[in-house]
Formats: sequence, C-alpha cells, structure tokens
Amino acid sequence: MTMLVSGTGSGLGYFLHRHFGAAAFDRGSSIDVGLEEAEVVIHAACGAAPRAAHGSDAEDYIAAQATLCERLIAVPHRRFVYISSVDVYQGQAGTGDEGTVIDPALLPSAYARMKYECEQRVQDHAVAPLILRPSALLGRAMRPNGAMRMLQAPSEAITLAAQSCFNYVSHTQVAALIGRLLADGVVGAVNVASAHGVTLAEIAAHYGCNPVFGAFEYQTPTVDNRTAARFLPELQQDSLELFVRFWSEYTAGQA
Repeated sequence: MTMLVSGTGSGLGYFLHRHFGAAAFDRGSSIDVGLEEAEVVIHAACGAAPRAAHGSDAEDYIAAQATLCERLIAVPHRRFVYISSVDVYQGQAGTGDEGTVIDPALLPSAYARMKYECEQRVQDHAVAPLILRPSALLGRAMRPNGAMRMLQAPSEAITLAAQSCFNYVSHTQVAALIGRLLADGVVGAVNVASAHGVTLAEIAAHYGCNPVFGAFEYQTPTVDNRTAARFLPELQQDSLELFVRFWSEYTAGQA
C-alpha cells in the first residue's frame, strides 16, 4: 500500500510516517512527491495557532492551513485520512458524538475554527474521507505538554490551572485505529479518546509533586468514544492509566 503522510517533522505525523513506512509530504514538497497515486493520504500537519481566536493573524492562519489541506486533497488518492481534533466540539451543545452539527460561530479558538474549516474541505472534496477527532496526544515524538513540563520541573510555575482536564490517547493507539478503520472501509468522522479525562491536579497528586499552577483552565470537550472503542477496545481505559504508562516508558527512554 502506498501511503503519504503530512507533518512528519514531529508529533503524530512523525510517528505515522515511520509506523506505516509512508512517503513524507511537507510544505516544500512538490504536489506529486514522487507518487503517481497514494492509496492513502494522511494529513496530520498542523501549524502553531495564534492565541487570539479572531483578527488578521487568526484569519491568515486558518487560510494557510486550509490551503495546505487543499494541496493534500489534490494528491491523487483512494482514501483520505484527516487528523482533526475534539476541539471542534468546543462551545457546542450535546454530548460530543460524531453526529453533532458543528456551529463554527460558537468555536472559541482559531485552532478549532481551522480544524472545522479543513474538515469541510475534506468532506466535500476528498475520496472516501475518514476524519479522526483525537483528544490530547501522547508519544515520544511530541513536544512536551503541560503535564510533562509539570513533572520535569515540579517546582516551576506552569500557565495551566490545576483543574485543567485532558483526555489522552497515544500515537500508537491512533495508528492502530487508523489501520483497523481503513481495513473495515469506515468513512466519516470518528472521535478518538479514552473513556475518562484527568486533571493536572490528579496527575500531580499521583506523582506527589506540588507545582505552581497558573490561571488558564483548559477543559477537553466531552466526547462519545464508543465508535472508536468498538474497533480498539483499549480506548475504554482512563486517561490517568494511559498517562502513567506513557510517562514510565518516556522516562525510561531518557535514562
């Protein structure tokens, strides 16, 4: 199977590129990247979003990411996988199942608006599109997140509030789920999340550290993960259990 992955410099794209032995597509790549056709295109690239949800910087960011998405859709393909985010449920009513009708006017961040705009392009123009909406991702190729920085330097201040709640899934789980969904011919949106989230305060308590928390509180939107869990039952675990296993493996690799 010929496969093309975008955003391979770090994070999930880096992991998927290596896991599937795929060709890499980055912003400087030519449109064909040496392939006449990719059986599967996985679009995982995502630039850093501006802090403001609106304004010229936000609009430029959304437009640039939408253009990149269109470039990937233009690559001849048989299946298209877009890595979106559970953040498209921010501000929306309901329980966050895949059938939720998203009102873009209610999305509170440039990042969430960008993901929504790219989803629309994928739905309208990609072949056999599969849109994954993962929660917070964990993997060795990722940049350190708030919980990791808290544990690496427990006496230093972080910007996030103690009650900030994250739902974690791993790069390995996302890759396994992609393989199973593609094999089964699934199309449409699929939430990718663990059964329950965990707060930074709960992680700190588990490790016995007492960081100086900040004032910004992030709350992962509530989502229904039953579709993904049918294909990958391990997604029924809690986020704390997943994080503890990840952190143990991560720190062991640093020794």
